[in-house]
Amino acid sequence: GLISWKAPAGGGTTDYAVEIFYEAVEKGEYQCFISENTAMPMLYMDDAINATIKLMQEPAENISVWGSYNLGGMSFTPAELTNEIKKVMPN
Repeated sequence: GLISWKAPAGGGTTDYAVEIFYEAVEKGEYQCFISENTAMPMLYMDDAINATIKLMQEPAENISVWGSYNLGGMSFTPAELTNEIKKVMPN
């Protein structure tokens, strides 16, 4: 899932990663639609764009795979995000 601080969540599976922060500030709570211990892979939008541009700028002789690439970032759970939010907003 691609995440960004600039764009609001749009209804995808990984959107909880952005929605949880907005809801914590706006409503003081968030009901997540996945299990608190389910880790999902995320990639920051700016990192995805940067990696794509670097790949496109690489000389053709350095490219060995022409089909597709899988960019990786990080994985975290709703529980981990909740713990981080509670450091700033204990209630």
